[in-house]
Amino acid sequence: MPAELTALMTTYNSASFIADAIDSILVQSFTNFELLILDDGSSDNTVQIIKQYDDPRIRLIESQKNEGVGFRLNQALGFITSPYIVKTDADDISFVRRFELQLRYLKTSGADIIKCYVDYFTDSSEVAVSERFIAFKETKQDLINSIDTRNKIHKELPRWPCFMHASYMAKTNVVKQVGYPCIRIFEDYGMFNRLLANDFIFDCVPEYLLRFRVSDTSLTATIDNKQLDEGMSVLVEIKWPSIQKLVQSGTLFIYGSGGGARSLKRVLLEKNINVHGFIESNKSSDLDAIEGVTLFTLNEVLSQYNKPKFIVAAQPVRAHVCDILNQNAMHEWQDYMVIN
Repeated sequence: MPAELTALMTTYNSASFIADAIDSILVQSFTNFELLILDDGSSDNTVQIIKQYDDPRIRLIESQKNEGVGFRLNQALGFITSPYIVKTDADDISFVRRFELQLRYLKTSGADIIKCYVDYFTDSSEVAVSERFIAFKETKQDLINSIDTRNKIHKELPRWPCFMHASYMAKTNVVKQVGYPCIRIFEDYGMFNRLLANDFIFDCVPEYLLRFRVSDTSLTATIDNKQLDEGMSVLVEIKWPSIQKLVQSGTLFIYGSGGGARSLKRVLLEKNINVHGFIESNKSSDLDAIEGVTLFTLNEVLSQYNKPKFIVAAQPVRAHVCDILNQNAMHEWQDYMVIN
């Protein structure tokens, strides 16, 4: 019997966690699926671990060259013939009824693509006490899971990636229609915005069906500036009309000064858009500039500049920053916008 569902996975040097991910898929209560794995030129023993499994539902596509996750996902779409796709990451754990419950909802809800609640976890004692994991567990998890209706998703997704890539299930023809951008980061957000632009319907199964691993080897933890700028360029292209409108009538500032904010500054400069300053809530007294860009507090900007415009690039405190701007009579998409 042909598979009704394809579990789509890409791997790259995933030997530490791949067995846990595959094990959680093979014990799914819904069994009529194919697990399609595209390895992106791993240099560890990821492929050898996959080949140890003796299950006809596993289909492995090997490659000697590392092309990036966006390229592999786009390639994978050419191998999929089932009517439905479920995304599975090589380091995450799917709950045993995930496929069953998401597929039932997708078939009956009228949606084209759905997500589920996620539970962030780590099995590393060092990661467990890191600021990054604590922020994910205590703030990001609840925030992402709170965007759990189609109305909320369609409102928030143009602002920031509230739709977890690893948690989605979709109609295959819908994903194939738009495809993935062939990049190494933000490929998911690029694809989701293509779906939004084509008026496809997003929704959510309000149940915890996926455990999302946070490790010190994940792409977002190890990515370099070149790859970060490549992904940021995608975000800028997605939101380019809004950015152009924003900068037409005021001096531009970036709210935040971390890696994402600096990347945004570099990408905007390539497009001949000048960033007048970075903004931090609590500016260090001995730090006046970052990468040649002046560092301000919000109060300094509001007191010194007429009609300042802001792009928010401070992910962990995104909602808090937007609240502050709203309290200062700023209007989203008119005076400020969120980049991710």
